[in-house]
Amino acid sequence: MSASTYRAALVRLRDAYDLLYPYAGVCQICGHCPDKRHRLADAITDPCAAGVPADELSAEYLDPRIGPMTGSDIVLRVTVAHLAAEVERLKSRITREQAAGIERDVWADLVDNESGEAS
Repeated sequence: MSASTYRAALVRLRDAYDLLYPYAGVCQICGHCPDKRHRLADAITDPCAAGVPADELSAEYLDPRIGPMTGSDIVLRVTVAHLAAEVERLKSRITREQAAGIERDVWADLVDNESGEAS
């Protein structure tokens, strides 16, 4: 296991976040995550992993006009991607500080575009 497997898991997580809603900026609450959508993913992942049905979470957290995927499918994809990224981080023995640097790299193009910098 290495940083590259964690990076790949983060790319899958970023793709799952895109199912929630478009990128909307850096998280201003936690101060370390380059994507504020992680707050919605956290709200979905913990209860889903604890057994709350995906359709209940979808009804509570997602816009019913999402598109071709059902809300339940999106909840499950986000949950799996979120948990897989954390498992890869732990298996690779990557500290939270190291993880923050890798996350910034994976999200760099979005963060740069948000600030108006060339990527």
